[in-house]
Amino acid sequence: MKKMIFLLIGLFLLTGSAAYGFSLIHPTTGPYTGPVSFKFYDWTIGREYTLDPANGIWTPEGANNGLPGGAQQLTDGVLTARDNVEDSWGILTMTQITTPLGVPLWAPSASEEITGIIYGYDDVYLRFNSPTSIDAYQKGGFIALYLGATLDFDPNQLPTLRVGNTFPTATDGALFLLLQGAGGILPLVDPAITRAEKVEGLTSPFTGDGSGYLDVIGGAYAWMFDSNGFPGGQDMFMIFDFKGSGRIAWDAKSSDPTDGAAVPEPATMLLLGSGLIGLAGMARRKLKK
Repeated sequence: MKKMIFLLIGLFLLTGSAAYGFSLIHPTTGPYTGPVSFKFYDWTIGREYTLDPANGIWTPEGANNGLPGGAQQLTDGVLTARDNVEDSWGILTMTQITTPLGVPLWAPSASEEITGIIYGYDDVYLRFNSPTSIDAYQKGGFIALYLGATLDFDPNQLPTLRVGNTFPTATDGALFLLLQGAGGILPLVDPAITRAEKVEGLTSPFTGDGSGYLDVIGGAYAWMFDSNGFPGGQDMFMIFDFKGSGRIAWDAKSSDPTDGAAVPEPATMLLLGSGLIGLAGMARRKLKK
């Protein structure tokens, strides 16, 4: 009986490693499932606005480094319908995946990196809090993560190199995860808002923070992180701090811990379940003898 159990455990681990190249490994317990925190840096650009305080109107200053035009004026303090025009986007590189307590589970290596592009966030609400502070709420949004075999991410590449939803050195691997902005971050304002930011312009460079929800909707490892683990059924929660990027090409640099959960591989769970059923059958047969 013990030999059979060891064989099943060995087959369980072998199946997990053979079916997929990527894995999360706890330094003391081995293959890991459970709560995780993604740590990454991103560089973004976004639409800039000028406030007419007398009339409470934010006027977009037009395209910035490749942003499309077409944003409408937003009335201060009044929720407006989205215009389906992207107002911010950027590129990112994953620096680490850890447990909630910071135990490392994955890090880039000479043969593996995770990079990506953030796109499609649409400004729908701006609020003037003080001469220097702005609340900005957004709808929509996507983050596409790519698993690559070379360490070639370069934030010094110009934003104008973007083609559609691709960017050199950020989307040059295989699609790892496709994440979509999910509502729920401001349920009392509008349940469809996917990201909320507060920008403080008093400092130089400016600073700010924000948060939002994400759903896993695609990618080779969607099965691994499609956990529905947050109160509204969302898969991931991001909270971030940002500041001026210090680079001419990009507006802001952000450090983004994004929390989610890794779940067991479906095929492996099926295999383990089948093995346990087999063991139960063997035990019953043994009792009958």
